[in-house]
Amino acid sequence: MKYKFILQEMKEASDPNVKAFLKDVERMKRLTKQEKDFYLKTRYLSSSVKRLVEDFIPYVIYVAYGYSQKTKTLQMLDLINEGILGAYAAFDYSAKYGILTKRRVQNSIKNYIRRAVNKDMCQSIADYTFDTCMHERPMNDEGVITEIDRGYVKRVLNDMLEDSLGERDTNIIFDYYWGKAENIKELSIKYGITSERCRQIIRSVEFLSYSDIHKLKIDLM
Repeated sequence: MKYKFILQEMKEASDPNVKAFLKDVERMKRLTKQEKDFYLKTRYLSSSVKRLVEDFIPYVIYVAYGYSQKTKTLQMLDLINEGILGAYAAFDYSAKYGILTKRRVQNSIKNYIRRAVNKDMCQSIADYTFDTCMHERPMNDEGVITEIDRGYVKRVLNDMLEDSLGERDTNIIFDYYWGKAENIKELSIKYGITSERCRQIIRSVEFLSYSDIHKLKIDLM
């Protein structure tokens, strides 16, 4: 979908926060080549980085809109904020290592938005599983549900993911979202695969649709 149609659809939204954000966007002027070169040379200044990030906001909106179709709980502004954080992260990386390209900033924006959607998806799966397990737990004499066995919750969730992704991929996802692994590099070393393959496995969670999650809840109740 073209950017102008995305903006039009966002303007028709009833959320006043979205409308206020769009007014700010419309007031922002795109940088000329001379201005961009100047800000890039002075990107060690926070004011320059802020202006450069603002120039990527149309792209952030474009990517966020695409991913908004994959989540039911995250709002458009939530995804936009994640994309802006991704842009800042790219410029922060360039300040440390001196590497900066347009493609690197765009990839960072996509990765931050995708990661937010994936974590939301995993949390939704966990919430459905936890809710299902609560219904299955016995009650005491006072009609209060007894303590939930978290190991049982994990087993139910693990079985559902294994059916879709396989044992190794499920273990990687568990380690990344709910385990002790701090980054993808650690996981790639642990499971003997490349970092890129590890990223692909983590991103695969987004292919689990909400209808699949809802079906899981019905089947287990």
